[in-house]
Amino acid sequence: MAKTQTFQDKNKKKGASDKISVKIVTMNKSNRGTYTFGERFIQVKDLAEVEKAVKG
Repeated sequence: MAKTQTFQDKNKKKGASDKISVKIVTMNKSNRGTYTFGERFIQVKDLAEVEKAVKG
């Protein structure tokens, strides 16, 4: 049986999100002098909100 639904049809059902996904990478220095990196993804409406998310 052939697949009738296409990827384009699936995207229409989801609707467009007005948020932008941003990856935030943080660096921490330990007492021994080594660096560790942490990363997380956040969704913001405007790139100006990224600064608030990094500090908070």
